[in-house]
Amino acid sequence: MAKPRVREASFLFIVRPLARLGWAQVWGHTYLFIAPMSNKKCIRIAWPTPLPRLYTAPMALAWLRRDLRAQGNPLLEDGALPVYVHDPSAAGDWAPGGASAWWLARSLEALARYLPALRVLPGPAEEVLPRLAAEVGARAVRYTPAFEPWRRAEEARVLSALARAGVAAVPTQGAYLFAPGSVVKADGTPYRVFTPFYKACVALLEVPGTAPPRCADGQRVPRAGAEDVSFVCPPARWQAKLAQHWTPGESGARAALARFTQGPLPRYAADRNRLDIPDAASRLSPHLAWGEISPQEILTAVWGRPGAEAFIRQLIWREFAAQMLWHFPDMPAAPLQPAFARFPWARDEGALEAWRRGRTGEPLVDTAMAELWETGTMHNRARMVVASFLTKNLLQPWQDGQRWFWDTLVDADLANNAFGWQWVAGCGADAAPYFRIFNPRTQAEKFDPTGAYRDRWAPALSPPPLVDLAASRARALAAYQDMRA
Repeated sequence: MAKPRVREASFLFIVRPLARLGWAQVWGHTYLFIAPMSNKKCIRIAWPTPLPRLYTAPMALAWLRRDLRAQGNPLLEDGALPVYVHDPSAAGDWAPGGASAWWLARSLEALARYLPALRVLPGPAEEVLPRLAAEVGARAVRYTPAFEPWRRAEEARVLSALARAGVAAVPTQGAYLFAPGSVVKADGTPYRVFTPFYKACVALLEVPGTAPPRCADGQRVPRAGAEDVSFVCPPARWQAKLAQHWTPGESGARAALARFTQGPLPRYAADRNRLDIPDAASRLSPHLAWGEISPQEILTAVWGRPGAEAFIRQLIWREFAAQMLWHFPDMPAAPLQPAFARFPWARDEGALEAWRRGRTGEPLVDTAMAELWETGTMHNRARMVVASFLTKNLLQPWQDGQRWFWDTLVDADLANNAFGWQWVAGCGADAAPYFRIFNPRTQAEKFDPTGAYRDRWAPALSPPPLVDLAASRARALAAYQDMRA
């Protein structure tokens, strides 16, 4: 066998007058060695102990899931070894869609450049984490408790496996402002109306400090190269154009936050629904979805600034959706209002496909769907319009629209996605009344008065309208009455 070549070495300190203790990187592993002071040309590896990159016996593993950042991440404190376990099979129907899988892979690549010890490993997590803890001598695994049903099931398996291995599981907070199930009414039941939930959250919020987020010890220095994450998201032609519109990773997140606080924030309340003012939105949602920036850091950045109240309300809407998913884990599949299980949907694969491809003949709907296909995102006002058109004018199940958004949105979030679709369809908590049907033409007149949104994203050719807006509205209201009968 060929003799290993020492690629780089660093003497750390003198152990005794006659020897030096240091480390060397050999074929991607780190080895401890002692070299005699008298021999300056020869490095002798005296005790080859493979260690995880630059770490030595970490006290804990940091199990990253939706916490893909180095700064302001409590999981990484005290030199914890970061690990991301990729196991789409654990998610079942809710494995990352095409757009969010692209984002995840790019985010992990960015994180690996700033966390030299990051491990990205294939799952299942209940096997990988106990094995890795034993390999590196970690006595605990830190994690952020999840809201999604499949992640909660995964957590239960992991915690059970860690307990059998004698490894402690230590929960931390960071992906949301409030822990799962922590914001409830006085009788212990969940809030189902947003305004009282919002008031309860505001009462619980602490005034943020002004200190910048602390970077985990020893994690600030970038490295050349990156962890191989190619197995997370195989290349796809459709995904390549997303890079023209987004910069995944915490540096992109902080750039988006700086742009928003220094520019659009003061006019956020007035402009956030304007489709023809593209810079009015924060563009933070995909960064939040993967934890590249924490809601605590965003709250600190906007607190006390003009326009902050309207934006904080949106942050707390995100909290509301997550808490609802935690209390009602069937929310992505079943209506929160049971009566809607009887709703007479008129399933039509042709109509659904025309909606997906932006070929409905309604200019605002088709424009919004073109924006989604091109950029992996869609303005929030446009999301409401296209969701209303699908579920009410076309009478297609909200679950089908939710599924398409899941595959095409870079900010796909199970709680937000399900909650938003149920809200528009009229079957969710604090939902828009079913008879509130967004007219895409009046919405365009009100929120795209200059036509800039249509000019930027509208397809060159538009087919004739699939449905008559007035007739399809009447059909939807009749179906609603049939359900209630």
